Amino acid sequence: MPGKLGQTVIPHAKIGDYLTVVRKDRDSENWYLGSITNEEARELNVKLGFLDKHATYTARVFADGGDADYKDNPYPVNIYETDVTANDSLELHLSRGGGATVIFEKNLLNSGPHTRSRARH
Repeated sequence: MPGKLGQTVIPHAKIGDYLTVVRKDRDSENWYLGSITNEEARELNVKLGFLDKHATYTARVFADGGDADYKDNPYPVNIYETDVTANDSLELHLSRGGGATVIFEKNLLNSGPHTRSRARH
């Protein structure tokens, strides 16, 4: 994550339960999202209206794997990329005690949406 961050957006927060923070890099058109949860697993729908409305971004997602759990199985991670726009939303799975990170890189060429997936266990 870059050291010079600009605009901050808080799309989800409940004290003691979960927090999602999105920050824009001052020196580029990229955005960075971090989300954490307490001991309860949850699904969060993050609306991407903070992105430039005339651009497509590649979202590189690092999220808890399907069977991840902070006590019993803390290592599974799901890593994938998908193209998104400001009109989209992103579903994030947060396992018990887990979280997610997303890097939104602005595409120079607006190609059609696509998804590439890779899971690690």
